[in-house]
Amino acid sequence: MKKKINKFSVVIPTYNEKQNIALLIKKIDKYLKNFFYEIIVIDDNSEDGTKLVLKEIKSSKKNFTFHIRKKKRDLSQSLILGIKKTKFNNIIIMDGDLQHNPKYLPKIVRIFFKKKIDFLVCVRDFNKRSGLSILR
Repeated sequence: MKKKINKFSVVIPTYNEKQNIALLIKKIDKYLKNFFYEIIVIDDNSEDGTKLVLKEIKSSKKNFTFHIRKKKRDLSQSLILGIKKTKFNNIIIMDGDLQHNPKYLPKIVRIFFKKKIDFLVCVRDFNKRSGLSILR
C-alpha cells in the first residue's frame, strides 16, 4: 500500500544523460514502489538525444514529467526550476548520472518522515568518512 500522507518529489537535473536516465528512472521506481512520489527531470537542452528518451519515459509513466531548459546551461537554475515544478513540499534531488544509488532512497525517505526534518543532505561516500553522524 502506498503511503499517500508521505508524498514527495524527486528532482533530477540532466545534461547529456541519454545513456543513464532510463536506467535511473527504472531503479527509482524499483526502490520506491511502496511510496507515493513524482519524478521531475529538468534537462539543460542536451545534445545527445536525452529528450527523446525522456519523451519515451513520459509516454509510459503517470508520475513523471520533464522540462527542457533552452537558456544558457546552469545546474543551479535547473534545480530552481525543478523545485518550482514540484507538486509536493518534500523534495529529493538526485544527479542524473547514477552517482547517487537509488537503493538508499527508501531509507532516506523513512528518515525524512520519521524524524520530521526540513532538510536532509546525503553524501555518496558516507562509509569513507569517519566520526560523522548519519544525521547532521
